[in-house]
Amino acid sequence: MPCTPALKHCPYCGMAYRPYARAAKTQRHCHKAACRKKHKQALQAAWHKKNPDYFKDQYPKKKFWHKTHPGYQAEYRAKHPGQAHKDNLNHIVRRRKQKRFSADIQVGLLRRRAHRILGMKCADIQETLKIKLDGVICLVGGLRAPIYKTDGQCNSPTV
Repeated sequence: MPCTPALKHCPYCGMAYRPYARAAKTQRHCHKAACRKKHKQALQAAWHKKNPDYFKDQYPKKKFWHKTHPGYQAEYRAKHPGQAHKDNLNHIVRRRKQKRFSADIQVGLLRRRAHRILGMKCADIQETLKIKLDGVICLVGGLRAPIYKTDGQCNSPTV
């Protein structure tokens, strides 16, 4: 009969969690992405503290290598156009993702409000369109309340 591991408390969010059965002895945090990220940062910081000279002199070595091998990157890209194209696409994806995560909080709030407005449904199609249009106008205009009231068929959006 399999035994379930005892509850533990996550040191990052403080919530109780049940560790994965096979890793119960070694698991230190809950399954949330934010806690995993904090744990990884803590591990990396501890490793870097133990090995402060690991990355020392990396830049000068690379700079010297590039001086002794001029045009290497241009030649590589010419010989491997598919790889260069793939790298460029990956770079674009990384930048978009980075932009999305570093977006202003207000932008995120506006996106959530817009999704809420677009997800509204009523019994009458005309009423649904009227409420959605009303919500979008409020959202774009910065108004807090709908322009006109509905006849009670469904709730107006709280923007």
